[in-house]
Amino acid sequence: MSTTKWLVAASALAFASVGAAFIDMTPAHGQPCKQYGFDGPVTILEDFTGWVVTFTSKGTVASGQATATNDKTGEPTRTGTVTGGFTSPTDLRVTIQYPEGTQIYVGSIFSDGSTQGYTAQEPFQGKTWRTAKLLSCVDPVAAPPPGSAQQQPPPQQAPPPEQAPKNAISVNFSETTGGLTVNVNNSSNVAGDCTYDATAPNSLIPPTHRDFTVGAKAGTSFQISGIRTGTQYNTVTVCRGNFQGQDVEIGRVEIAKTF
Repeated sequence: MSTTKWLVAASALAFASVGAAFIDMTPAHGQPCKQYGFDGPVTILEDFTGWVVTFTSKGTVASGQATATNDKTGEPTRTGTVTGGFTSPTDLRVTIQYPEGTQIYVGSIFSDGSTQGYTAQEPFQGKTWRTAKLLSCVDPVAAPPPGSAQQQPPPQQAPPPEQAPKNAISVNFSETTGGLTVNVNNSSNVAGDCTYDATAPNSLIPPTHRDFTVGAKAGTSFQISGIRTGTQYNTVTVCRGNFQGQDVEIGRVEIAKTF
């Protein structure tokens, strides 16, 4: 901060060089930090020029008065007004307005809390600066509750046991010229051994009986010869199958059919 002309904006090269280097937001020997900030007195050291700038701020906003001294050159002490602050969790831009001109400090914070950056002052544009002490984490990431790291997800429950099929058989009829076709469908995964019985109220009409099989997830049909007389028959179709080693009824259908 000599009496030469002061720049109002930081150089684009300096800003890009600083911003790309600071991506780790974990303070050394500590938990992750969501936001760094000021915590009282701040001292900026320009090692190349010898200027030492001090101001006091709390939080993420820089404010108040700054004092600049230079024992290296012996230039007079200067005071100025501080503005700016943090522009992201780890980046900051501090502007100090002196009667002699403006100085801007652009910088970022390393993972250990130390801060470095570049000045915008001619003829020392792009020279490094640093803080004399570590800046503070004003918003740490909340630590997980005790024991949470050891918590295991609940064990997956076993699926319920498969149930034996019921009502898996359906029956319908289709009339043909020579009689009646019985259509049987099985919706289960169990093949069936089946019986079909049809009886009429008139005892003079003999009952009809059929033994047949139907595959799993399949259908079958069989023919009953005869002519239509308008007689109502009570039909019963029953299918049984082997489910996990047990003989179970997989379906029973009773239909009153007029033929």
